[in-house]
Amino acid sequence: MELSCVLIELKSGSLEKVQEWANFILANEEEAIATLAHEKVTIESFFLIDIGGVDYLI
Repeated sequence: MELSCVLIELKSGSLEKVQEWANFILANEEEAIATLAHEKVTIESFFLIDIGGVDYLI
C-alpha cells in the first residue's frame, strides 16, 4: 500500500474555493467514489488547518 501526505499552503483568498470544492465532492459522492475506485484509491482524506493564521490543506 502506498501512502502519502502533503502540506499545501493555500493562497490568500482561496479558502472559499476550497470549501466549494469540498461541497462539490460531497454533493457528488457516488461519482467521486467511483473515480477513486477506478484510480485504485481506497482511502482519501483531507484536513484544513490553520498554522499561525495561514490556512493549509493536509
